[in-house]
Amino acid sequence: NAQKSTRQALQKAEERFRLLMRNVVDYAILLLDHRGLILAWNVGADDILRLNDTARGRPLSTIFAPEDEAEEADADLISRASRNRLPSERWYVRADGTKFWGFSVLTALRNDRETLAGYVMILRDLTERKHRDEEREQLIQNLDRANKEREHFMAVLAHDLRGYASNVIGWSTLGRSGKFETAQSVLHAFEAIERASRQQVDLMEKMLELARMTSGNSQLTVCSFDVTTVVRNAVDTIRSAAELKHIEIIQSCSLNTTIDGDPDRLLQALLNLLWNALKYTPTNGLIQVGCAVQDSFLEISVSDNGPGIPADFLPEIFEPFRCGVRSGQAGTGLGLAIVKQIVEQHGGRISVASEPGKGSKFKIDLPV
Repeated sequence: NAQKSTRQALQKAEERFRLLMRNVVDYAILLLDHRGLILAWNVGADDILRLNDTARGRPLSTIFAPEDEAEEADADLISRASRNRLPSERWYVRADGTKFWGFSVLTALRNDRETLAGYVMILRDLTERKHRDEEREQLIQNLDRANKEREHFMAVLAHDLRGYASNVIGWSTLGRSGKFETAQSVLHAFEAIERASRQQVDLMEKMLELARMTSGNSQLTVCSFDVTTVVRNAVDTIRSAAELKHIEIIQSCSLNTTIDGDPDRLLQALLNLLWNALKYTPTNGLIQVGCAVQDSFLEISVSDNGPGIPADFLPEIFEPFRCGVRSGQAGTGLGLAIVKQIVEQHGGRISVASEPGKGSKFKIDLPV
């Protein structure tokens, strides 16, 4: 009698279900038997889950995303739903295999004798909301990172400017005190003041140049030019400084390749890379400059056998004010940031490969 009553209750429920839910399109509504097998669904389920007749008689886990199916087996899910309403927010899968994020409520159905007759699940597609939440979370993370980078930028800038100003003030104060005993001491003081002032002006010029580039106010003077000539000029510029440190420079760039771009800007980028390599290459070290054409790109490389760059620092090496602070050596870190901007203005890309103790290799790829 109990089984007969249950079957009758389920049949009545299915009839009422089909009648009441046929016009509901915003929600997927599934009717299940007491074992949790799918019996019927509404028009909304056709649209959201894209079910077909093969779904009839299959377990509820059919609509769960594969990674969730093992977490909540049908038996456990149905057992808990039989005791109370079970809300769930998770990934679901449509009949065609595509996934979506949904919120559902699974409720037990009982007959007049309170015997379990089946279940009904109401499901809504919340994928757009999920994506908005993820985008908002990513935006919050980006803003937080930007704030930290701004604070870091201001701290390093203040540190460098204070250092240059302290030199000027210190030597000026000493000169006013009248404690210089020789003309050589006075000359040394003026040299120190001039050096600190030039460093301060150089920092300001680099900051203004980087600001113009990132804001799009820096324009290229485009013409066709031979890259080999630009590379040779850059090497010749630093050769005397390299000889003072007994550093050998090997240039292997014999090909004649003409590209469209700004030769002065490219020269500036190469000089920044070469001065950077010269700074970190030890005495009696080696710097190599090469050119090659690979897959419609002109590749210019600058390698050194210096101390290398820590792996955790590589992703941020082209960010302003990173180089000098992380390496523990003098420098603002603006040079590599400017190189990146110049290369990107030419439609190219820059990369770096390095291992601690084995030197570094910077590579510029420019479209031919």
